[in-house]
Amino acid sequence: MDIICGSWWCNNHITKGIRKIDGIIVCPTCYAYVWEKSKKMNLPLEVAFRKVGPPKKTPVHRTTRCFRLGCETILSPEMGSDKYRFIGSKIPVCRNCYIAVWEFKEKHGISTMEEAFKMIPPKGWKPPPKRLETVKCCMPWCENTQTKNKNSLLEGELHVCGKCRSYLNILSRRLKPVHDWKWYALNAMQGKIPAPNT
Repeated sequence: MDIICGSWWCNNHITKGIRKIDGIIVCPTCYAYVWEKSKKMNLPLEVAFRKVGPPKKTPVHRTTRCFRLGCETILSPEMGSDKYRFIGSKIPVCRNCYIAVWEFKEKHGISTMEEAFKMIPPKGWKPPPKRLETVKCCMPWCENTQTKNKNSLLEGELHVCGKCRSYLNILSRRLKPVHDWKWYALNAMQGKIPAPNT
């Protein structure tokens, strides 16, 4: 379904991120703009929506890239001014990055768009994966290291590598009476279970 922003100055087609002000569907860009104005005017969002004028339609004067790091969007004087916004009066950004900066500001409780723009990570940035802690396998015959996880945990800070767990699981299936691999691991630490291939 084709939805058009309900702000009187805007004709954006909304494909995602639908917001409402006083029951009126608006695009994320207009919602962010009215929210900013409502805070500056110290008015409820619904009242500000009826009082504010349209955003400044200052055109970019030359072809340039969106100022957000990592964004390759080209802004040009020929573009419609609904395709980009200014943060403050001197920072042109594409419409998507303007929305991203506003959402970042809201999420982290930052007071102004300018501050949020300075703090937001580059477009496409992802946090580095957490470093997984490794420990030495606790079997007396083994020198392997094992990433700490619940599957390898024997007890306390003792972990058993996958190769040794496979060996202990074979013992638990073949020998009687039946015990789980952890029982065999504890006995192996006391020297009661032979090493593999012996």
